[in-house]
Amino acid sequence: PPTGPAAVSRTGLFLWPEPHEGWILPTVVLDGEFMKGPPLDELTRGVADHLTVIVGSNREEDGFAPHSPETPEVPASGSYGSYVPGGKDEVVKRAAWELAGAPSLARKSVEGDCKEDLLREAAEIVEVYEQDSELASDPRGTSNRYQWMWDVIASDFGFSTCTRLIGERLAIRNPGKVYKYQFNGFDHQEAFHGRELELMLGEHDTTRGTTEVRKAWHESWATFAASGNPNTTEMQGAWEPYDPQKENVMFWDGLRGWAPGSLSGRKGLLHMSRVYERLWGLKPAAQVVE
Repeated sequence: PPTGPAAVSRTGLFLWPEPHEGWILPTVVLDGEFMKGPPLDELTRGVADHLTVIVGSNREEDGFAPHSPETPEVPASGSYGSYVPGGKDEVVKRAAWELAGAPSLARKSVEGDCKEDLLREAAEIVEVYEQDSELASDPRGTSNRYQWMWDVIASDFGFSTCTRLIGERLAIRNPGKVYKYQFNGFDHQEAFHGRELELMLGEHDTTRGTTEVRKAWHESWATFAASGNPNTTEMQGAWEPYDPQKENVMFWDGLRGWAPGSLSGRKGLLHMSRVYERLWGLKPAAQVVE
């Protein structure tokens, strides 16, 4: 933010900030031919009904880890989150900053000052997240609860909400053809963006996880590619198809391996799914459009 980490402006995650630095998020052009409608609405309409899919993300894609105790504000290598030295008020303002470019709020900003609506939306989101099961305890032992809260919210903003919206739309139309996972790091640590790649891709062995977990994940991937079902002989059907009513997922950990589980206690994530539908004017997942 141009005036500091607590700033609220009309430029956030979904708009290109001034000056033009960093990466601009890709924008879908609805040309009526290649892309006839918003991608999530197209999934609701059934354009991907012929596919069997695995969809997932990392627990803290946008998590923050300090470089050292002496420099707590400096991110460690591979950590993409923001340092949050403040409390709840800072988290609310950061959430508002990231949401500022959402279409319905952006339109309001053109018509007039939308700051009050923006802060109200952000405050409601934070209130819901305070009841989220993911925030009951910080697996990393972070001393500042609001640092962990922001890591979770930011990761949901940028990744987990989109993963859920995609999976939900596919699964409602095609029960049994969608499998969902979440990477929880290495013994619940460092579940940052890209950290899972050494376990699931490439020829080189893992540096943080175990060879056994890497082999198991590769075998699951290969089994899915061959059959449309990621369950290996060892899993014995434990990786069940995703059901939005159960929020069932397969958890992967670079040291612990795989374990079936559920995200049904993720009240913040479920709330953000509905917020995104409203702010982007999306058709609800259950509304099948022919």
